[in-house]
Amino acid sequence: MHLSPNYLLILRLVILGLSASATLLADPVAVTNSSPVASRPVVSGTTPWAYESVPNWGMPVRGEFPGPTHGGVAIGHDGLIYASTDNAKGILVFQPDGTLLKTIAPECKGCHSLIIREENGKEYLYAAHLLGNRAVKLTTDGTLVWAITAPMESGLYDSPASPLPPPPSNSVCPYSGKPVDPAFSATVKGVNACFCCEKCLAKFQSHPEDQAAVIAKLGLKAPHLRVMKPTSVTVAPDGSVFVADGYSASVIHRYSPDQKYLGTIKEAGGMTLKCPHSVMVDTRTPTPTLMVCDRANKRIIRLALDGSYLCEIAKGLPLPSTLAAFGDKTAVTELEGRVDILDGKGAVISTLGENLNPKEKANFGVPPEAWQEGIFTAPHGICFDAKGNLYVTDWNRWGRISRLNRLSQSK
Repeated sequence: MHLSPNYLLILRLVILGLSASATLLADPVAVTNSSPVASRPVVSGTTPWAYESVPNWGMPVRGEFPGPTHGGVAIGHDGLIYASTDNAKGILVFQPDGTLLKTIAPECKGCHSLIIREENGKEYLYAAHLLGNRAVKLTTDGTLVWAITAPMESGLYDSPASPLPPPPSNSVCPYSGKPVDPAFSATVKGVNACFCCEKCLAKFQSHPEDQAAVIAKLGLKAPHLRVMKPTSVTVAPDGSVFVADGYSASVIHRYSPDQKYLGTIKEAGGMTLKCPHSVMVDTRTPTPTLMVCDRANKRIIRLALDGSYLCEIAKGLPLPSTLAAFGDKTAVTELEGRVDILDGKGAVISTLGENLNPKEKANFGVPPEAWQEGIFTAPHGICFDAKGNLYVTDWNRWGRISRLNRLSQSK
């Protein structure tokens, strides 16, 4: 059977994006940060958009790594930085110098994106709660205000009450080829992967980046159940809400300010959306519009708030993942190992922290001892502070959060 290049790309992105759920089986937060301390900042980019890294910003977090970062980062007017994790720490709150102030919302572990919005003089967090299959609004102390679950009226999702058969399981260990012992099993991605001994089970649990490949090798297929797997949420000036379901239906849902479902955006410019990974309301245009990282199509597009297509801003990008605006410039995290700064016309005018090692690009499992100061592996979340400095989270099993200072001569 011949598989098209587009099909293979989408399959790869789904495997990359959903593997974060499996990290909860082997939470690396218990591993102490013993990697070498970097002492020299690294400069990257092109003036006037050149940046200098801040070595070890936010590390260690109480002597340990933050835990899996497959989410977002946002900053409040008070300068506090919020970064999401996939473990029980929930959302980390840092001071600008990188000191961990507190953790909030443990019940919202696994938020895939974060933004902060001021409403009537009070700031709120909006997040795509990927591991909770919902979009949420939180106060900055982590209290849940509301949640949006899958819009069943869209016809894209199965009922939560749909009965599922037991997860399929294998009879031969994928590592040794020996008969399995049911005592050594792990349910991942809707299948029950079994092993012959504790050593093989531990190997599977300690390498979440390889779990999809192991399951594929076993020939197991998860029972069908389509649920919303949101990757981004944004809010228009009038309070309208947009939720991108990048990891399941590959669509963007529209909601009224009181969270009533209005419709679904499925295509743009004659092309079906393929992993709309991030959506951002852009108020820099004469009327507010949407900027979308249509990741599997390797493009950034602009839509009207009613979902109609306006234009393509940039194309041929290496897996654009998340957007942040500063003045008329836009920063975009490229999962394949770099951050780009775009001008108002969508041209790349500066590239930051580019990783030239193909084995590390878009790799969730790059260990801390392999990290290079000022060089990204899989940049995922991003935000600007008021001075144009950047905060970036890598998609990483141990958790990596970076600060880049815009150089003083940059204007």
